[in-house]
Amino acid sequence: MAQNPLLVIAKTPFSYRILLRSAPLVEAMEKILRRLTRDRVGVLDLVGISSVRVLIPGRRTGLVRATTLQCIDVEGGILVVGSNWARPAHPAWSTNLQEVKTVRVLRRSNQYEAEVREIVGSERSEAWEAILGAWPNYELAQQKVPQRPFRIFCLAPHQS
Repeated sequence: MAQNPLLVIAKTPFSYRILLRSAPLVEAMEKILRRLTRDRVGVLDLVGISSVRVLIPGRRTGLVRATTLQCIDVEGGILVVGSNWARPAHPAWSTNLQEVKTVRVLRRSNQYEAEVREIVGSERSEAWEAILGAWPNYELAQQKVPQRPFRIFCLAPHQS
């Protein structure tokens, strides 16, 4: 099966470095695509990168906002990385995730409640290896902001 040409391009370190510099444009394209498709398709979908929409309440306002995040499948859930396009500050969604126990996850046609757990300590190294195995370009992004280790979260389907 032929691979999505956009994914092939996005995976190359050269292209990824350009994407990191073009983050505001990519974010604007995401908003436009989501609006035009009534929230069914985003930039990561077009490229063929595994992603989810996470509904996270704001820590100050309580307003629930949807955020599209690249995800890595692992046993027991998915990992999401607060790379923030290699910007100096942590993404707001990651700070909000630190304040909640559960979120709503939308993945393709599935919706579920997920328990949120920040990955820290020795477990973080193992998670980071899994992340780099799925998307090595995160290493390029981390190298651009070595003073800010990316936050990593596991979103595990809520066990009723």
